[in-house]
Amino acid sequence: TALIPTGNATACLPAVSRSERRNPLWLESLHDLEAVLERTEAVSLIRERGEPVIIDDTFTSSLLPATLVEQMGIRSIAIIPLTTARGVIGFIAAPKCTCYHWVVDDVRLALAFAAQSATAIENARLFASLQQHNRRIEVFNSIAQLLSTLPDPNQHLDLVLQRIVEVRDLDAGMILLLDQHVGDLALIAHCGLPEIASLDLRELPLRPLHEVACLVVALGEALIVCAEESNGRIMHKPLRAVGFCDLMAVPLAASNAILGVLLVG
Repeated sequence: TALIPTGNATACLPAVSRSERRNPLWLESLHDLEAVLERTEAVSLIRERGEPVIIDDTFTSSLLPATLVEQMGIRSIAIIPLTTARGVIGFIAAPKCTCYHWVVDDVRLALAFAAQSATAIENARLFASLQQHNRRIEVFNSIAQLLSTLPDPNQHLDLVLQRIVEVRDLDAGMILLLDQHVGDLALIAHCGLPEIASLDLRELPLRPLHEVACLVVALGEALIVCAEESNGRIMHKPLRAVGFCDLMAVPLAASNAILGVLLVG
């Protein structure tokens, strides 16, 4: 079977037998199954109604495309929704390569397993959100404690930035402040950057970071940028030249005015 949570970024979590786990071709087919099912009417019905879709013979069903049989050899399938209080968060797909009559006991067992799985997934997500919140509080408390010991925090932004990077377990960071006289961003503090020839934001290799920061100022909201293809993120390949794989750019604002941008990654 394949457990495939749905959402902004779809993931395929294989749950296969011990013998199948040793077959790399089967694991590859799970990702193919995910890609095919995501576009089917069967999954659309599950998302809309929250009810299981049981198909004894895929040849006689209009809910699944012919490619499911032709390319993957699937002749019957049970698709069970993962339902929580927030609605359908995913589904479990149990395909078979032969025609199969799914009996009531099969469906009852699958529904019971799906209910427990959905609860476990939801609890894991809530726990992850709580951990993220606690890490943010830790960052804020650490920065507040550091600022309280500095006579003039503006003169020690390097220390503040370094503390942010350390607490968040990141590799590098930059603080860019907006110069109101020239209407452009200036590099005020940085840490963890690789040895580069120039710190000029308008020259390579820092130009991509300057472009991202300018976009944050224009939009007035945070951005997550990556150097490679990724769902839900902006792709910006030149980040590789600065040594970044992922970058978070956050506006520094006060009284509805943007003062600069914090870049960490």
